[in-house]
Amino acid sequence: MVDLQHPNITNIIGFEQAGTLIRSNGAQTSQAYIVQELAGGGELFDFLALGRFSEPVARFYFRQLISGLEYLHTRGIYHRDLKPENLLLTSDFNLKIADFGFAKSAADIING
Repeated sequence: MVDLQHPNITNIIGFEQAGTLIRSNGAQTSQAYIVQELAGGGELFDFLALGRFSEPVARFYFRQLISGLEYLHTRGIYHRDLKPENLLLTSDFNLKIADFGFAKSAADIING
């Protein structure tokens, strides 16, 4: 996922496999973390809950969704958990596909 860069997916800025988490009581534990770009416009779900989109707006977001999915699929990555809650908006209202917790590569799917 680190090598993936597309305007319609939440891109990874950095990650650390051996980070240190310091708890409020001072205890330290080893913790992995991922830093992703901010999509500060909220979830697409929040806007859908307000009512239907006009056809031009729906078409705008559909094109961005398909562009992001095409990019992922041509690289053998499958999201496997698409839903409005996992479609975020940037502060200028462009769509970002997020939450790759269930994502798999084609090789993982073929090999079981």
